[in-house]
Amino acid sequence: MREEAPARRTVKSWRDPVHGYVEVPLTLIPLVESPYVQRLRNISQNSRAIAAYPSLNGSRYEHALGTMQLSILAWRSAWTNTWGPSAETAPWKVQNDFREDVEKFAKASLTSHPDLNSDLIASFFGDNGTSKSAVDRHDDWTRQFDRTMEVAIGAVGLLHDIGHPPFSHVLEDCFEEYANELLPPDSQESWRRYRDDIGSHKRIQFHEWAGREIVRAILQDSAISSELPVALIWEIFTTRKGSTWAAAIHDLIDEQIDVDRLDYICRDAKRAGVDYHAIDVQRLITSLELHLTDQNGHNSWEVGVGQGGISAVEALLMQRDQSYRWMIFHHKAILADTALKRAVSHGLAVAKSDGTFPEFDYISKWWIDGPVTRRVGPSFHVDDHSMLMWLREIGSGYARSRSRSQPMAHKEFLNFMSICDGFSSNSVVTWRTYGEFLEAIRESREELAPLMHKLALAYNRDGDLDITQESDRVIGQQVAAVDPSEVLSEDDLEDDARITQLLTYGLQDILRRDVKLETSLEARLNRGSRAALVGGRKGHWLVAHRLKFDAIKKGGSGAAFSLWSGVDREPFRKLSPIYDGLVSSNERRPMLWAFFIPHEGEELPMRSDVQQSFLKTLIEVLDEHDWIRGVE
Repeated sequence: MREEAPARRTVKSWRDPVHGYVEVPLTLIPLVESPYVQRLRNISQNSRAIAAYPSLNGSRYEHALGTMQLSILAWRSAWTNTWGPSAETAPWKVQNDFREDVEKFAKASLTSHPDLNSDLIASFFGDNGTSKSAVDRHDDWTRQFDRTMEVAIGAVGLLHDIGHPPFSHVLEDCFEEYANELLPPDSQESWRRYRDDIGSHKRIQFHEWAGREIVRAILQDSAISSELPVALIWEIFTTRKGSTWAAAIHDLIDEQIDVDRLDYICRDAKRAGVDYHAIDVQRLITSLELHLTDQNGHNSWEVGVGQGGISAVEALLMQRDQSYRWMIFHHKAILADTALKRAVSHGLAVAKSDGTFPEFDYISKWWIDGPVTRRVGPSFHVDDHSMLMWLREIGSGYARSRSRSQPMAHKEFLNFMSICDGFSSNSVVTWRTYGEFLEAIRESREELAPLMHKLALAYNRDGDLDITQESDRVIGQQVAAVDPSEVLSEDDLEDDARITQLLTYGLQDILRRDVKLETSLEARLNRGSRAALVGGRKGHWLVAHRLKFDAIKKGGSGAAFSLWSGVDREPFRKLSPIYDGLVSSNERRPMLWAFFIPHEGEELPMRSDVQQSFLKTLIEVLDEHDWIRGVE
């Protein structure tokens, strides 16, 4: 009897501590094995959070694989759970409409994006000399559509973090500030155009621009992408807003509830050992739906969560809130991250003055040198390890020349390295928790009262607060409605909530208006090039701010996001009792931390002395700020 041939393997599997196994389609193996993606093995997911959670040492690479896996599963679920404009619309009709919209784009891309096409798309719609008729090729497209979309969205999930610099978000500001020195002319021009296109309506992030540049280079490399639906990948990767098919699929990876967050929240919790709320991943994935609505006679596509997944959504949002509160915003993690950022800023400033910049370009593909264009390729070795090696080399030079007359900047650099690389605990933080922040404010309420008075007047004067969150705007308007003459009343001085509310929102507004407040404070505290003094101890200060983390986003209407019940949707705030708690949690965390680091041989000062020194200087700096100065 003739034996049947074994089924052909279509995926390659890797064990994974979060998902059990990660299955990579064989078509994506060249992409996974490319040096662009392999660089992510040495890019930490959470920078120096290992200072607080030693096992939180995951990489962007494992997160990329996990997001790829969840992206494919999310697509399968959404493609199965399709809904039309009415309950009577047959699911197959919705699928046909979606497939036709993608087909229209794929055909048009053959001429509109000739540099971003592959033999795969051409085999369906192009004139590539095939003997198959147009009807047969269209039938092939229909049969292979599900699989083609799986590969496309899997690739986008895999590449969604490809643009991160060493140590991820922590060093983005450094790469932005020194882009002209780190990048060749063509990349500088691309970065400038990207910033101009984004404008002021959206936060500009260096890694998002870098990701676009790297993904385009990958998709133009036939050795990697010859069997990939290149045009579809690029369209999904770059379409962040709108109601097109690509925008809807992008939302599976980048939205309020998405597979990117689902993977890193589960992964970070498992690594750190702080699984606050068990997340039902399968429940959330299988609750994803693809919806078609009519928008002025045109198809409008949206991916959402059915109401059956509300318990999983609640667990995800609560876990994310707790993760940021206790892990990402842990004072030890903030100290180590800030010390790393200061050390790199110092090194790059010195390199700029010396004209000896390190090779930290991990993005560029072409270098234009006068009339000659030559390919040099990006530096795939630009990662956490190469960054630390460069910093250690600088530190070794400073350590060899250590003396009493050593420049203060060199001493500070060595202290930064002892914190971010040696994980020294030789520092005192103003407050570790929101409770300690409240206690510090309570102890200094009389000193803060005049500033609070001016803040209330400033809010009354401006009226239109620079606050995007609807919940923040409501509270800000309540603050603005306060009679300034009452701010100094005994009741207000005893009301911690009123004082912290004014200080919190005043700080938030000023930090949004003036991102340099952090360095202004630090410079004042450090008395220029002289050593700072706290409780008779010599040392220097580090100041770090984190603008409020939004546990849940809200639009101007306050509707937040919605869950679907058939063809109808209901705002999450009306369905879940945890909504109000998530909104109010934003108000109960510090935004500003200060750390006093004593010089070698000096003892640690008392925390109360550190708090008093910092708050005194904070009052002085805020009192002189343009937004408040002149208010009486």
